[in-house]
Amino acid sequence: MVKCSICGSCESWYLSSNELELEEQKYWNGIREQKWYLCKLCGNAFPDPEASKEAIEFKWNNMRTEEDFFEKRMDALDKSAIKVFEYFKPYLQHSKNILDIGCGYGNLAKILKDNGFNVIGVEADATTKLQHVKYGLDTIIGSIEDVSFKKKFDAVFIVYSIYFITDIKQALLKIKSLLNNDGIICIVIADFLRCENNEMPSSVHSFYPCKLSICKLMEAVGLKVVDLKSSRGGIFCVIQKKSIKFTKLNFVQTTGIYFLYKTKRIRYLFIGQIIQGITSLINIVKNK
Repeated sequence: MVKCSICGSCESWYLSSNELELEEQKYWNGIREQKWYLCKLCGNAFPDPEASKEAIEFKWNNMRTEEDFFEKRMDALDKSAIKVFEYFKPYLQHSKNILDIGCGYGNLAKILKDNGFNVIGVEADATTKLQHVKYGLDTIIGSIEDVSFKKKFDAVFIVYSIYFITDIKQALLKIKSLLNNDGIICIVIADFLRCENNEMPSSVHSFYPCKLSICKLMEAVGLKVVDLKSSRGGIFCVIQKKSIKFTKLNFVQTTGIYFLYKTKRIRYLFIGQIIQGITSLINIVKNK
């Protein structure tokens, strides 16, 4: 019986399926299809079977068909990094040492470094190292599950990368142990339930969080979300080391999440594309 990867519940709704490419099937022991479910207790969307680190790495590399995949997006990544820094800046007043997990090309790490913070970045993609050197960043190529540290941190950033960590509960417990007592975790995830977002869970994701399920995930590992805000398609979370009792979501909450997933493509077709068109038009007018 399929169990939720966060709370272990067997109560779930079926969401969608992904047909696996012939080349990637070997990473799933020959299985041709990956199914996704939504937990009725914690609102977490989870796959069956779960992808391994090797499977996610293969899928990610396969998506990056050109060598300059990241370089073409550097301007957007810089703007996103500035937005992230400005949002979390008030929470960093007493911080000095920062860990940036899934730092990509180091856009955010560079901003943090330029603002006087001691930053260590962790990134699984070895092709980004050259840019790290160019920015003068201290980075480790590898996954958070495998690297070790001799010191603790005042803040840990995980920006648009938490759903690529395979065993998220174990990773968060490790991150929790790396935090100073008054340290914080700063997480940014895509708001997958917005109608402007047409993505559905894919084999590149280890789980698919939303506002409510990210709170339940933190509760499951003895952490507490102390600030949560949606902004322009992203969800910004500030988390502290405050152990609280895990409580399941009520029927209305989980049914609402399920409804939003199942109507996502329809909402995108009739609402999301219109919003995107209006936004693009406004940007064109502003830039004239």
